Amino acid sequence: MTAVSAQPHLRHDQVAEEPDAANARPRVMPLRIVGSALLGLITLGVAAFLITNERFEWPVVAEFLFAPTVLAYS
Repeated sequence: MTAVSAQPHLRHDQVAEEPDAANARPRVMPLRIVGSALLGLITLGVAAFLITNERFEWPVVAEFLFAPTVLAYS
């Protein structure tokens, strides 16, 4: 019974080099990409809902948000 080589692509006269961490590529994480895209779509949907919904009456919000009585410090 023979031992299985950890690196079968090397010939017996070649020496395996240690992997260099400086040249390593980051791992591709497909679930992170899909999750980020989904979170981005949800964020865009909520923003579109807040901007385009007429029931929020943004002019009224702006009127009272910047009213002198609201901004006055007591």
